[in-house]
Amino acid sequence: MEQFILKNRNALITGGSKGIGKATVELFLKLDANVLFTARNEKLIEEVVTELQKDFSNIEGIAADVTVVEDVVRLKSLIEEKWGQLDVLVNNAGTNIRKPTVDYTETEYQQVIDTNITSVFRLNNAMYPLLKKGTNTSIINSSC
Repeated sequence: MEQFILKNRNALITGGSKGIGKATVELFLKLDANVLFTARNEKLIEEVVTELQKDFSNIEGIAADVTVVEDVVRLKSLIEEKWGQLDVLVNNAGTNIRKPTVDYTETEYQQVIDTNITSVFRLNNAMYPLLKKGTNTSIINSSC
């Protein structure tokens, strides 16, 4: 993994409690990044932190819903206080409703759009000032 140099880099990973997000958290920790991850489920956050703190001290999880503007603002403030800058933003949080799209209600459709698209726009814009202060910054978008 020599191509990925993340030692002492600060990373925010959304949707980090399971699946691709959790795998990304684990990989970044193995590459010596400082990791803050989000999820909506506090119990899952605690489980992931407890599991990974056995081997890594540079991990923190926070309950946040990326579709809620106040949570995004809170994340930005937390990162600003904790690190003063952000080097990597991984937009991984996503949702899917397991039925044909033509059967979505207007509310379900909006939930999918807000989580998978609008939240990426908001996070990128909110974190931009912190990314500008970072070192060789990257934004990684994963999609479900």
